[in-house]
Amino acid sequence: MSLNMSNMVLLAMKQPAKGTPAAPTPGANAILCRGLMPQPIKGKFVERNLLSGSKGNQGALFASGHRVFEFEVELAGSGAAGTAPKFSQLLLGCDMAETITAATSAVYQPHGDEGDYITLFAYMDGILFKMSDAKGTWSLSMNAEEIPALKFTYIGKYHPVEDAVFPSGISFAGFQQPLTVGDDNTGTFSLDGLDLATKSFSLDLANQVAWRDLINQSGVRSPDRKATASAVFEMTKVATKDWASNVVTGTVMPLEIVHGLVAGNIVGISLPKLQFNQEPSLSDLDKTAMLNANFAVMPDAGNDEVVLTFT
Repeated sequence: MSLNMSNMVLLAMKQPAKGTPAAPTPGANAILCRGLMPQPIKGKFVERNLLSGSKGNQGALFASGHRVFEFEVELAGSGAAGTAPKFSQLLLGCDMAETITAATSAVYQPHGDEGDYITLFAYMDGILFKMSDAKGTWSLSMNAEEIPALKFTYIGKYHPVEDAVFPSGISFAGFQQPLTVGDDNTGTFSLDGLDLATKSFSLDLANQVAWRDLINQSGVRSPDRKATASAVFEMTKVATKDWASNVVTGTVMPLEIVHGLVAGNIVGISLPKLQFNQEPSLSDLDKTAMLNANFAVMPDAGNDEVVLTFT
């Protein structure tokens, strides 16, 4: 019998410690997501390359088994200022620190510590994929006339695939309806103090997560990150901003985005230092000159190159 990929649900829960899997439940830990793709197993094949007196394959052995999940979550708040969004534990598993100010804000920014580990369950129409000791990274897309979303990639410990009854009692309470990107809902897009007519923006935290399998040690590591961003916005006159000159001089620019209208569903994105890392190029959007810009995202005081604020 074929398996229906519409019948899927993701559960995620922060672990108490590495090596101690959590036990997420459908009532408390279900993640409202899209594009969920749990991989049955990931790893590498090591060729034996034997000399046997004939041509042909000589077999390979599988090593470094682990698991990868990919999925997207709509970018929205929690419904109440000062309350963490329902997907907050996924941010923690991407080495983001959380600061809650009661009735005011929930703030997330990267840190340099070992950080948290996550257990994820993916149910798919009668089978269950489990992953523990997982860490991840995320990227953000904000395109005009579309729904903003965070795309997560998680890597973690492999558990055998199980036949499992699809869970009941699934609750997505606390997830808010998102707002599409555009002039009505996105109140601020400011680059170096300029309000720019912007078609699209993307941000990649780019945690360098990878699975490592050594003697006496295996697991996922995130030893570094190299965040990048890109945007497509209307070209300006030189008197307003000389973008090419900024490339030559290596100008560092702050970027601020505020998306949302009502307290509890407002998201702020702050990048203190952007610097061109590729030559910008022009494109044509309905006969309007657009600048395609790509940036390196750099910290200011340290571990603050990306700040997400939910208010």
